[in-house]
Amino acid sequence: MSRRLRSVYFESLLRRTDWILDRLEYLNLMDVHRVPNSARLELSAVVAALPFDYYAALDDEVSPTAAIDLVFDLQQALLSFMTGVKPDETDGEEVAS
Repeated sequence: MSRRLRSVYFESLLRRTDWILDRLEYLNLMDVHRVPNSARLELSAVVAALPFDYYAALDDEVSPTAAIDLVFDLQQALLSFMTGVKPDETDGEEVAS
């Protein structure tokens, strides 16, 4: 796969995860307690399209908040794969210099 084609493919996966996040955030604001099947299927399709192994636990009772966390983890894994840069060991904590 050419470098440009890879870039376009990865960007499309990120856009799909952003779209899913928007939908999940709306569900959360509407106080929906369970992610609908259609959103779980969309997220599963993104996971299946990843060029690396990734496990996403999406049971029938997953809440929008739990699904949002899962999508953030998925985006982090995708960005790490795209850039070759692993997340910092501090996992977002500030490091004193």
